[in-house]
Amino acid sequence: METYIEVSILSRYENQNDFINALREFGSDADGWQYLEDQSKTYTSATGEPSCAILRVADAHVPAVAITNKTGNTFFIANIVPKESGRMTIEEYNQVARDFTHDLREYAKSAGLRLTVKSTRPKIDLRRIISGKKCRELFERYLNLYPTSYHPLDIERMDVFICCLSRYAKKHVDLGLLKGWLRQEKGWSEKDAAWCVERIDVGLSILKVNRTHY
Repeated sequence: METYIEVSILSRYENQNDFINALREFGSDADGWQYLEDQSKTYTSATGEPSCAILRVADAHVPAVAITNKTGNTFFIANIVPKESGRMTIEEYNQVARDFTHDLREYAKSAGLRLTVKSTRPKIDLRRIISGKKCRELFERYLNLYPTSYHPLDIERMDVFICCLSRYAKKHVDLGLLKGWLRQEKGWSEKDAAWCVERIDVGLSILKVNRTHY
């Protein structure tokens, strides 16, 4: 399943304003980019955090890349907003994110900027959504045995997976991603995918209450 690339930037500046100045330098000097001074001030005022907007002029959509603080010294791309059209496809959005990541890395290396740029991959598989091997194997077993028939045994296999997830999972499972994966990779209907993630959500909530009170 393809999803939006997430880009984070780790600042090694002691002052966050120095980090914004570094991005201002990038947006002013790097080919194909333009630092948006007024929009950056407006964005900073709206978020209450050091933020900026950099225009990707070398793109048909002429999108603005909005960057703001996430936590501590970590900043991230909060959005990429097209100026010349109403919307961008995931592929178009991701291309701008890739261009930004590549160009900022290259510029930071040549200009000695004190920052590190990281990005996720656009392709998401089940291993990334359900990271625990034991839980993932139980979910795959559920998937492989006609789960959308809603046979009692299928539902029982689902519930076994939920119990495993509740007991052993170290990372939160993004149910929105799981739903999208079921729709795109497995071809499930909206109704079936929604039932699946709602069952997981409700099951985890009940088991959490059980652990808390009993």
